Amino acid sequence: MVEHTADNALVSFRFKNASVKMSAAEADFEAGGHKFRAGSLIVPNADRNRLEPILTDLGLSASMLSQPIEVPAAREQLRVALGRYGTPQMVLRIGYGDPSPATPRRAAAVVMDEPGIDAGHPAR
Repeated sequence: MVEHTADNALVSFRFKNASVKMSAAEADFEAGGHKFRAGSLIVPNADRNRLEPILTDLGLSASMLSQPIEVPAAREQLRVALGRYGTPQMVLRIGYGDPSPATPRRAAAVVMDEPGIDAGHPAR
């Protein structure tokens, strides 16, 4: 779902993905505790791996919302809002996000075993 904000980057996102099926919500709706305005884009069967680089180029980000698919009443409301049969499997919210700090990483030498040595058993 792409929240309607009339922002140029969101319009660019739509035009750069002209071949991707998208629908615009005809009325305001709520999903995952977040209210979306009429005009928000709904992208069924979105391929996140394909869309993510385009989002990044436009300064946008995507985050998964799990509540709309975990809570039965919310899942049904989303299914009806999409006008689809079946069960929604994933919801992505696309928009501007706060940058998050880098995830700390351990040095490779700390997490890798030397070739030929079984990590769970001392050398004999």
